[in-house]
Amino acid sequence: MSSMQPPAEGSVPGPPAVQPLKRSPAGRTDRDLTIVLIILAPVACALASFWGFFSVSAAGGCSADTCNGTLINLGIWTMVAGPWVVWIVSGIWAIVRLAQNKTGVEVMAKGIVVAVALYGIGNSLMFLGIS
Repeated sequence: MSSMQPPAEGSVPGPPAVQPLKRSPAGRTDRDLTIVLIILAPVACALASFWGFFSVSAAGGCSADTCNGTLINLGIWTMVAGPWVVWIVSGIWAIVRLAQNKTGVEVMAKGIVVAVALYGIGNSLMFLGIS
């Protein structure tokens, strides 16, 4: 006599199937790089703000007749505040994406590009007001 019983109707003989673990698209490297960028971005923002305030000295020889004060002010505040706003928005967006197991480093990289572009626009506006 055999100790093995025939399989019951509808069942499959053998060990139960093991489902493979799903890997999240946001890997450990992506998460770590995103966190590093979120932490280091305020240093770059502080440097941009300092340089934006320092750029006020370029308008030192201006008078109401020779320069456009509105463009100078708009340019300086774009250089000073623009990178901070971009950092806050892209940082929050990257954290939300990481919480959803999506990649976040690309959001921070795009934020850096936008912050540099805003800084350049602010610089251009300031020098347009001076000339």
